[in-house]
Amino acid sequence: MSDVQSAVGEIKALDTELQKIMGNIHETCLKYGEDSGRVNYVKGANIGGFVKVSEAMLAYGIN
Repeated sequence: MSDVQSAVGEIKALDTELQKIMGNIHETCLKYGEDSGRVNYVKGANIGGFVKVSEAMLAYGIN
């Protein structure tokens, strides 16, 4: 496989992973960002991030 083909394969894999991450972020924003029938992405991202950190802290026994 040439270097170019290898680079293209890595870019495609990176793009797939990025789309997965962005989809998860979108789902989190939908879950936590509902505001008067609309999605507030800032609110959803902030609350979702807080929940993720707090769950990790609890998993490590910090309370």
